[in-house]
Amino acid sequence: MSKSRLKVGFLCGYAPIKQWQLLCIEELSRVEQVDIHLLWCGVPATNNETVLESEKRKFLNRLKKYVLGSRRLWNVYYYLFIRNKISHFRPILDETILKKIPSMNFHLRKQGAFKYAFTSDSLAKVAGEGFDVLINLELGFLTGDILNTPKHGVWSFHHGNEEHYRGLPPAFWEIYNNDPVCGLVLQRLTEELDAGYILEKGFVPSHLRSYRRSLEMLFSVGHQWPAKICRQLLTTDFSTLQTKSTTRAKVYRAPSNKQIIYFIAKLFGRNFKYLFTSFFFAERWRIGVIQKPLQYFVDHDTQDLDPHWLPMAKKTIFMADPFGFESAEGSRIIFESFDYKTRLGTIGTTRFDPKTKKFDSSKIEISKPYHLSYPFVFKYLSKTYCLVETYTQNKLNYFQLQADGSWLPYKEVLSEKLRNDNTLFEHEGLWYLFYTKGEMGANLNLNIAYASSPFGPFTEHLLNPIKIDIRSARAAGALFYKDGLIYRPSQNSVLSYGSSISLHQILKLSPTEYRETFVNKIKPAAHWGGFQGLHTLSYLDQNHTLIDCQKPEWIWTNVFQTFGNLARRFIRRNRKSI
Repeated sequence: MSKSRLKVGFLCGYAPIKQWQLLCIEELSRVEQVDIHLLWCGVPATNNETVLESEKRKFLNRLKKYVLGSRRLWNVYYYLFIRNKISHFRPILDETILKKIPSMNFHLRKQGAFKYAFTSDSLAKVAGEGFDVLINLELGFLTGDILNTPKHGVWSFHHGNEEHYRGLPPAFWEIYNNDPVCGLVLQRLTEELDAGYILEKGFVPSHLRSYRRSLEMLFSVGHQWPAKICRQLLTTDFSTLQTKSTTRAKVYRAPSNKQIIYFIAKLFGRNFKYLFTSFFFAERWRIGVIQKPLQYFVDHDTQDLDPHWLPMAKKTIFMADPFGFESAEGSRIIFESFDYKTRLGTIGTTRFDPKTKKFDSSKIEISKPYHLSYPFVFKYLSKTYCLVETYTQNKLNYFQLQADGSWLPYKEVLSEKLRNDNTLFEHEGLWYLFYTKGEMGANLNLNIAYASSPFGPFTEHLLNPIKIDIRSARAAGALFYKDGLIYRPSQNSVLSYGSSISLHQILKLSPTEYRETFVNKIKPAAHWGGFQGLHTLSYLDQNHTLIDCQKPEWIWTNVFQTFGNLARRFIRRNRKSI
């Protein structure tokens, strides 16, 4: 049952608060009906060591950790290259925000090598405070009655997919095992390690060439989740005991010396391969028309199909993000045309003749001094409009189709910068805007806003970010119906940007609810000729579907630009060091 206020405590150790932990606190502090407290917890000293004895013990521990231990290479590697290099791990310098939050101290007792429990006095004190939720930021493996003292339990992050990776260190074993995806879980803790009740779960790409970048990505997301769950507890009948993890996955530990050597060799080989491919090859997208209705792909793949491909006149240009619209000439196609010479996209149109299977000559319809892409087409009050992505601008750009087939500016609506693939859908009297936020990872986070009109003003959905998932967050075309059910095409960018499409059926859609389930994966057919990506699936007419596919190609302009960028970066770096 929803309630008027929540009392939430953050469980902190005596170590300084890290940047990613501060983001969690700040995000939750913005929820007006939540009262936040900081609970500083630690194991009280029980020995009478002299200063000399204490320093001797610390020296021996360091000697064992960094020189003599079976995992010493990992400890040295982490200390030199990871610990102070990850921005989200750095301790906060300005504690102004923390000083404004009420705080209290509690005692823990250690149980075994890794577990901690609250002392009886501290447990009674927590119970007396009447906390609704406790969030474990730094206390390791908690056990005992504290787990069930708050009404909604003790929550904790596990930076890994608990179905495959339990234990530590985060994101390491995914890279070691060539796993392209790393999981992230917010769970309500139980007595089982990393096997609690799942409150939120997301997936980010593993950066298989850099452990540091993997950690930066993994710890850059998820900080909104405690606030999101609290909003649900305040406004809905959400339960924190819905989904219990049944994992029996292996519990990992820090790698051995041999495994660290193998790991570093892997990173070296992957980076060498990447340098070669990134220098000499670039993505080239191509638009195709498939003679099947859009609904066909709910339960079919592309293996028995042969697209008709839109010709590309220039080697430096690719064409992507196709959408269909009706004109006086019949069905036409509007799309992004990207030129590697200018590094900018423009919006072009063409027409596909279903009888001759040929395309008219393409022409540019919309051009700006900044990048344009994803020309999403929709109808409103019998008129046809196009919402063009302007990634670097803080506005939504709408264009209206004219009687002569041209597109003219219609309206500009102020919005956040860095919104990707804005996709509108009308449902039960409201217009829903699906998008991803570039600053949170353009391919990672699905957000929704809603309004009574497709032109806004838009209100953010209660559950934003709806999902954090490299496999299915970013839009891949317009939502559509089949047999009264709603389907959402989304990009799966696990292997590379737009490598395939994940099709989902939407089960719930309202200003306070969203739920979807996976139904089909759509990727380029092998016989199409080496395509490595497919990231748009959209309607052309009742019998034809639009797609775009990508393959890496040698483009001289891109080679020169890549070397030029590297040279400029090298010069800037050397100027700073002088």
